[in-house]
Amino acid sequence: MRYLVTAEWVELGALLSPEQVIGILDQTVGPSLEMIAQWEEEGTIHGGTFPGERAGAWVIEADSNEELDGMLNTLPFWGQMKWHIRPLQTSRSKLEGQRGLREQLSNAAQVQAAPGG
Repeated sequence: MRYLVTAEWVELGALLSPEQVIGILDQTVGPSLEMIAQWEEEGTIHGGTFPGERAGAWVIEADSNEELDGMLNTLPFWGQMKWHIRPLQTSRSKLEGQRGLREQLSNAAQVQAAPGG
C-alpha cells in the first residue's frame, strides 16, 4: 500500500538554549533524517522536506497500516512531529472502479429504458 505522509515539527514552546538545540539536533533530528535518507535510498519512500520549513512530505510504501506505524515510531523525532497520513489508491485501481461504476449505471439505465421497466 502507498501512503501520503506529512509531518510538521511541533514547537517546544519558549526559546531553547543553544545547548538544548544542539541536543535535539544530535539526538532526534539528525538520526531521524539519516533513517529517512536510508529509506529513500532503498526506494521505500519518496519525497522530502520543504525548504525553509521544519516539515516534509513523503509517499511511503508499506504492506499494512501496522507496518507504516512501526516505521514512523522508530524515528527518534516521532513524538516531536505532528503526523498526517492518508492511504493512496493507485490510478489503475481508481480507473477500474470508475469502469465498474459506469457499467452498473449503464445496466441500470437499460433496465429503466426497457418496456415495463
